[in-house]
Amino acid sequence: MKNLIDFIVRHYFAALFIIFEIFNLVLIVEFNEYQRQIFFSFSNSISASLNSAASSVIDYFNLKKENAKLSQENALLKKKIEALKTMKTKPERTQLFDFIPAKVVSSTVAYQNNFITLNKGKDAGVKEDMSVVSPQGVVGVVYKVSKHFSSVLSVLNVKTGVSAKIKRLNYPCLVRWDGKDYRYGKIYDLPSHLVINKGDSIVTSGFSAIYPENVYVGKIVKFEKQNNRNFYNVTVEYGVDFKTVSNVHIVINKYKAEFDSLQQTSVIDE
Repeated sequence: MKNLIDFIVRHYFAALFIIFEIFNLVLIVEFNEYQRQIFFSFSNSISASLNSAASSVIDYFNLKKENAKLSQENALLKKKIEALKTMKTKPERTQLFDFIPAKVVSSTVAYQNNFITLNKGKDAGVKEDMSVVSPQGVVGVVYKVSKHFSSVLSVLNVKTGVSAKIKRLNYPCLVRWDGKDYRYGKIYDLPSHLVINKGDSIVTSGFSAIYPENVYVGKIVKFEKQNNRNFYNVTVEYGVDFKTVSNVHIVINKYKAEFDSLQQTSVIDE
């Protein structure tokens, strides 16, 4: 404390000088239009530089997360390459799906039925009812399409579900969102005789013409037996973080019209 007081006594003239200079500068800027413009121009330049530096620092610390995403995307590309190799060695197997890359323009997670807007539309070949996936998993289904954009009904909606299966057991199920936490979906009325585990992967079943088979949906994080019933209620953590999802693929099923026509004919025949 004594050292602090000694320092102030020795330098109080300099401190007073600095205080008066700052006061004079404030008066000059306040009452002179030209000086005020110069000051604000200088301060905006400094502010922009600081914001740029801060953004660079944030980007640096996000590199790990971005690298993880890139790794996942690389894994998806490798799977596509393997599929192409299979097609070359087994030409009788026809490729059912094509992919249109797109970026998320906007998205919501706070409503009962949430939507995602993509930067691809009719000009890119996008049509209604096409599915949307990302390197992390299932995203949703195209709902409306304009010339340059498309609106996607994400899996975060209470009206529909994703036809899926427990990958390890190859057992079909339906994953639905309950309108609460955007991170988790639900599987209801799963028979309790099934031996399921936390961490079991849930993937698309391929039973519909919308999603390709074995696209990742999420993993089981919790399950509990219903009261007086031989069924489980299961909580699934979605693979996609719907708050940060950015890069996606719109899926084109080349034979969807044929599939739908056959399904409709089968129903009529019954």
